[in-house]
Amino acid sequence: MGIQLQMYNRATMKPHSRSVRLCVIGFMLSAVAAGSSGQVKTVKKNSAIPPSHWGGEHAAMEVTADGAQLEFDCAHGQITGPVRLNRNGNFDVAGTFSPEHGGPVLRDEESSTPPARLTGQVKGDTLVLKVIPAGAKEPSGTFTLVKGAEPRLMKCR
Repeated sequence: MGIQLQMYNRATMKPHSRSVRLCVIGFMLSAVAAGSSGQVKTVKKNSAIPPSHWGGEHAAMEVTADGAQLEFDCAHGQITGPVRLNRNGNFDVAGTFSPEHGGPVLRDEESSTPPARLTGQVKGDTLVLKVIPAGAKEPSGTFTLVKGAEPRLMKCR
C-alpha cells in the first residue's frame, strides 16, 4: 500500500504533469531535511571539541585547543589534551580530578592531582560528562553541561 499524491492546477482543476509533482515532492523532502538538520549533527570521527565554554548544575568546563579546565562545586580537574570525539559524539580521555575542602588552604597543605577518566557524549549543544577517579569502578558524578551556559556552582564551605 503506497501513498499517492495528486497535484491539481488551480485554474483548470486538471492534474499537474508528473514532472511538476516530482518537483514539488523533491522540494517538500528537502524542506523536511533542512528543518531537521539543526537537531542532529553528524560528528566527524576523531574530531576535537573546539574551544568553548560549557556550564551546568555543579560543573563548568572551559575547552581549549590543548585540553580543558574543569570546575565543580567542591573539586577541580584538568584534561591535558584535545577532547576527541568518535563518530557518535562520545569521548573517553585521561585527566585529573582533585577534591577540595571548605575553609582556608593551610600553608603546608599538599595539593594532589589524582588521575581520573573523563567520559561523555556531545549532542548538539549538550555535553554529558562522567568523572571516574582512578581506581573507582563507578563515576563520582555525572554532569549535564550546555555550550555557552553559565555554570551554577555551590563552592564547598
